[in-house]
Amino acid sequence: MPRFTADDLRRFTADLLRNADVATADAEDVAASLVDANECGHDSHGIVRMIPYLKQIAAGELRSGVPLTVEHESPAMVACDGGFGFGQVHAKRL
Repeated sequence: MPRFTADDLRRFTADLLRNADVATADAEDVAASLVDANECGHDSHGIVRMIPYLKQIAAGELRSGVPLTVEHESPAMVACDGGFGFGQVHAKRL
């Protein structure tokens, strides 16, 4: 069975996303997050997500380069509109 390093998987995953017209910075953030999930043993949140992500991108259900808009904020929570962007990208903005 072939074995791949985490760096190889990050590069490959980011390349797949860039080829689907995802902005480079978004592609790298998402790829890093997915591979990190695999490395932590959370495979359901790892690179297995790429097939649904690519389908969602093609269908316009998942978008790149969209802003995060804070809709409501309180001392205990923040409600945001992510514009159908990647959660991994928006989470870094908060």
